[in-house]
Amino acid sequence: MRKLIYALAGLALAVGAAIAPTAGAAAGAPYSWCTSDPGGGQSFGGFVVTNGEWNSNLPQRTCANSAADVRVHAHMTPTRRHATCPAVLTYPNVQYNTHLTVSKLTGLRSYYTERQPKYPAAIGEFASDDWAGPPGGNNQAYEVMVWQDNQGQGPPPGQQVTGIRLAGQSYRLYHSGGYFAFVRTANAAKGFIPHLSAFRYLIAHRYIAADTVISQTEIGWEICTDPIGGGTYTLTRNKLMVNGRQIHNS
Repeated sequence: MRKLIYALAGLALAVGAAIAPTAGAAAGAPYSWCTSDPGGGQSFGGFVVTNGEWNSNLPQRTCANSAADVRVHAHMTPTRRHATCPAVLTYPNVQYNTHLTVSKLTGLRSYYTERQPKYPAAIGEFASDDWAGPPGGNNQAYEVMVWQDNQGQGPPPGQQVTGIRLAGQSYRLYHSGGYFAFVRTANAAKGFIPHLSAFRYLIAHRYIAADTVISQTEIGWEICTDPIGGGTYTLTRNKLMVNGRQIHNS
């Protein structure tokens, strides 16, 4: 879970012009844009790829050709003897700012293929992070995460609800105040994130208002620790589908 201050900054992200990657920044891959700026980001077809380093000043570099071709190399604190996440340090991600009323949606999914360092060499998880709120009110009143590939992260804060099925996938829900995290019971490095099913569950069980409006969807990695020498994170597929229509991401 990111601090709210970073989420607010994400909505007002200053998007930089594309720059050529420096030597070695992307392991020889010809990425059109790279940044080591902690809050640096670049727009690709309505999406924003952001370095997302909100809780660390250690080296991290994000490169991309599109919202579906992203590589992050992070040098967060090595795992060493940590058995679980000491603190989430960064959330490099792809975000899409929008205005979607949940009750009017017939579909909202992110199809993805990702790769990250495995536990115990590193600790973190690949997850979506969506922000929402009542119409005309605080558009970040609710933070809704869906963890798809958890590598050594301990459970999120809050009360636990087990036995949840979202679009045929099994989850546990952890919730505290306006924060909700659906944690998949079986890791998946590729597949789809059921954003709409998560919101519909929360509405059906009266955790959030029926007229909730989604203001931002994101997918990326919450990084806690890295292997010695750094960790590499890649996104090679990212297809956001809204009401059966793909959002352009090139």
